[in-house]
Amino acid sequence: MDIEEVRQRMRQAQRAETSVPICLRGDLVAEWEDLNRQLQERQKQPRDSLDDDGGMHLAERMQALSDEMRDATVTLRFRAMPRRDWFAKLAKHPPRDGNQFDKALGLNQDAFFEDVIPRCLVEPELDAAELAELLDVLSGAQYQAITNAVWGINGSEVSVPFSPIASRMTASSDATSRQQPEQASPSAGGTGGNRKKSRSTSTTKKAG
Repeated sequence: MDIEEVRQRMRQAQRAETSVPICLRGDLVAEWEDLNRQLQERQKQPRDSLDDDGGMHLAERMQALSDEMRDATVTLRFRAMPRRDWFAKLAKHPPRDGNQFDKALGLNQDAFFEDVIPRCLVEPELDAAELAELLDVLSGAQYQAITNAVWGINGSEVSVPFSPIASRMTASSDATSRQQPEQASPSAGGTGGNRKKSRSTSTTKKAG
């Protein structure tokens, strides 16, 4: 890689980002999980299939709940802070005496994340009161998903993501394209030439 290419990539650089989907209807999540447990119990019972009325009813209700949960979900997008700002926040919130969780992480977790979450949130654009209201309705697990995301983009190495499913799908698509026969170009009273179909290649660019 020559220096000009390095400079070009530096000009295009952006801080790491990640997103966290949060369903705001905990009642729907609880019902879906309950139905899922029931469906799993039915699978353990000796029967040829789950296509009976009871199993189908559970599956249909779970699908309906999934649609409702999707409509009740907001996606929070976070961006890493500038490195110096992040380290300044780490130093600003030392661990509380006698708190083993703080000691393990090396900081006052409550004060630290209350400080950095608003700094990292880029979408949706919420004011301080709206963000506080949103965080207050979250479960402990949902709040932890946010803190893990914020910690991950700021304090962990950012690598190129890999999706095995996407890789298999694109590999299968490429193989299918290579297997397709070349088409003859008919010509009245002349010689038919062969024209190869061009195959477009899709590339996935990681957001910086």
